[in-house]
Amino acid sequence: MQENNTVKMAIAAVVAAVALTSLLPPAQAQTAPTCAGPALPTVGQITSNGNKLQAVIKVVNGERTVPGSASPQMLRYFEGYNPADPSQKWPVTPSAAGPGPTLRAEIGDIVQITLLNQVKVEDFAGTLDAGIEGRTTGCDESRKLNADGTVAVQNFYPADDKYPNCFHASSSANLHFHGTHVTPSTTGDNVLITVRPNPKVTEEDVRESFQEVFKRCALGEEPKKWEDLPQAWRDDQRKLLKEYDETAPYIGPGRNPNGHGLPSDLQLWPKNETAIAHGLWPQYYTGSYPSCFQIPRYTEDNSGESNVRMGQSPGTHWYHSHKHGSTSLNLFNGLAGAFIITDNSPTGYDGKLQSFYGGKLEEKVLVIQQFTTVLNLMSANTGATGPPLAINGERVPAITMQPGQVQLWRMVNATVQGFVNAKFVTTGGAGIAFKQTAQDGVQLAWKSYSDPQNGKQAIELSPANRVDLLVQAPAEPGCYVLQDAVLGPILNVTVTDDPVSPAKGFPVAEGDYPTQPEFLADIDPSTVRLRREVTFGSQRAAAPPNGRSLRQFTIDGKQFEDQVINQVMLLDSAEEWTLYSTDNANTANIVGHPFHIHINPFQIFEVFDPNTMTEPLKLSPPFVWWDTFAIPQGKEVIGENGEKVVIPGYFKMRSRFVDFTGQYVQHCHILAHEDRGMMQLLEVVNNKTVLTHH
Repeated sequence: MQENNTVKMAIAAVVAAVALTSLLPPAQAQTAPTCAGPALPTVGQITSNGNKLQAVIKVVNGERTVPGSASPQMLRYFEGYNPADPSQKWPVTPSAAGPGPTLRAEIGDIVQITLLNQVKVEDFAGTLDAGIEGRTTGCDESRKLNADGTVAVQNFYPADDKYPNCFHASSSANLHFHGTHVTPSTTGDNVLITVRPNPKVTEEDVRESFQEVFKRCALGEEPKKWEDLPQAWRDDQRKLLKEYDETAPYIGPGRNPNGHGLPSDLQLWPKNETAIAHGLWPQYYTGSYPSCFQIPRYTEDNSGESNVRMGQSPGTHWYHSHKHGSTSLNLFNGLAGAFIITDNSPTGYDGKLQSFYGGKLEEKVLVIQQFTTVLNLMSANTGATGPPLAINGERVPAITMQPGQVQLWRMVNATVQGFVNAKFVTTGGAGIAFKQTAQDGVQLAWKSYSDPQNGKQAIELSPANRVDLLVQAPAEPGCYVLQDAVLGPILNVTVTDDPVSPAKGFPVAEGDYPTQPEFLADIDPSTVRLRREVTFGSQRAAAPPNGRSLRQFTIDGKQFEDQVINQVMLLDSAEEWTLYSTDNANTANIVGHPFHIHINPFQIFEVFDPNTMTEPLKLSPPFVWWDTFAIPQGKEVIGENGEKVVIPGYFKMRSRFVDFTGQYVQHCHILAHEDRGMMQLLEVVNNKTVLTHH
């Protein structure tokens, strides 16, 4: 086994939910020229104009056809269009479930997105801020039916879940730009804001104000405080929020005789006023929000000084709604899309690959999703009983390739809880070949790419992971299958038509492979400022009378706490973290928790899975960059005194907290776990002061 096989070995060590040695029997390669089933849908793109990615993204709802469902389902989904190029619009016909538009920008571009939340709350009775309306304690509620059709007394949900760590506010929204290295504050990758739905707010209403915001962003003057936003939009937001506070239906304690108007402690605008008075960015908005930031390009001046410490990695990223309490239901509805960030310079990731293939490298963006309107409250389910996987909105679609052709596949696992562990099935002769070029939107170093084991193992994706693959069709026409170890076929490849001539394989010389940027060099252990230990786990309390008890998911023994910062890091410093999991096969959680942290990627240098290893696996440089990695499960054993003892699984990583101060989060990317408390608030603070001490 190659010592430097850092990519697949690390994944294989941690995705404990998938039995790597129990692949389904291979399907026979078909002799028909085309595969059965639908063609892979091509998702519409919104691309940069010059150096600006301009988009209007709407959160709307309607009845959509879900693959495998007998009838349409009421779902929330993303509509998007390019205001500078109206021909770029998606979906063209919003009848089928699927991802939002693919966003495509270049390193250094300015991102300018108008987010509009136009969900009609009356179409989702009981699932929008029921607590604010006084109908519940803050969580969505559901009760099971008895055999005779009556409603059961037992509280099926929320059971013993407590607000805010429960499913709630499912029609509120925001945008998380997953994999971006940008500011987590104000108009950047800010998941701490809440945009409430208001179908009456249109692009025309906010266009003039947002153009002012976008113009300042293009000059490097992103808003830092509330007063930096246009007066007209601030006035409008104040008016809309105060109207909501004064007129919202409310039947709980302290209700008005007419049943409208929120008690003072629940009103939203006063919360904003408090934040503004403390110089903080307010949290609540209605109907609209501007996202605006520059994708940082790493450059050096004549003295070798860089403008940023990290820079943005070109690659396959994605975006989705990230409102705590509703991330899982929104993702189950399909509120996600790919975000491709390119570097087309001669030595850049995209420029070099296209040059090697003579500008003819065809790309396929594959967004893997699960669709349902029913939440899985307990844990992830990797078996066939969970929501089936769809790719670009279709189940088991087919990609068409010419014999010998190489394509670049950008695969995004945008599921709530679906783990992928798939191999290409072949029966004699040559089959589909591939080489991985990037992990989680960050290219592999040449040594990792050229490792002989690259392309020999399964394609594995925890929720939120991405992989880029160079995929080559065999010379023999036919139907080839990408088959998951648990779920069976998930993708077909129809190899047909005339062979490409001349056929060109994969880069085999370092000079033909993209140069890895300087900022992706391994983190020097001698620069590590601090070492931390963080433990993911769960526990279950005794069931209360006439109720039920749910497993509560925690980090360091606690659920997410409002207004509490759990980890504080110093700007422009490196740290080393050990991520433990005490959950094991004897708990309700049957998979490794996929750890995700915003803003800065990390490098893993050691992994220990007590279920498969007797000692830790120490990886060799160059290390792979990740932004999501499944923590190996723990293992329950019997101790010397006969008591049950859990040996935790873990991995060790290093990360740089550079370029941006502000608050953001780390959490489990099984999003039902995150919604129900498996999340922490982090803050990066400045290491400089204007004060002197002499």
